[in-house]
Amino acid sequence: MSNTKHPPTPWHITVERNSTVFIDSADDRVAFVFPGFEHDNAAFIVRACNLHEQLVAALRKIARVTPGSVADERAAVGDWSHFREPESVQIARAALAAAEAA
Repeated sequence: MSNTKHPPTPWHITVERNSTVFIDSADDRVAFVFPGFEHDNAAFIVRACNLHEQLVAALRKIARVTPGSVADERAAVGDWSHFREPESVQIARAALAAAEAA
């Protein structure tokens, strides 16, 4: 994950009197949302940012099924040559790698 600092979450939407939409944290203005579909876009950004750490933590737990742990199980139980890592674990690993590379 990058070392970029950002205002702490949770973030929220602020709508000014002139209908200008901003994304704010408790102490900082995070972003101005360009006119168009302001509220929908802002809500999506806020929801994604506020859930980011929880989602990364969940992906880490799912990704703990490692080839090494499977090899240990094979040794303990016998031949697991037919075993394939679940697709959900592969997807979680890919998503986690993308999140941590950002």
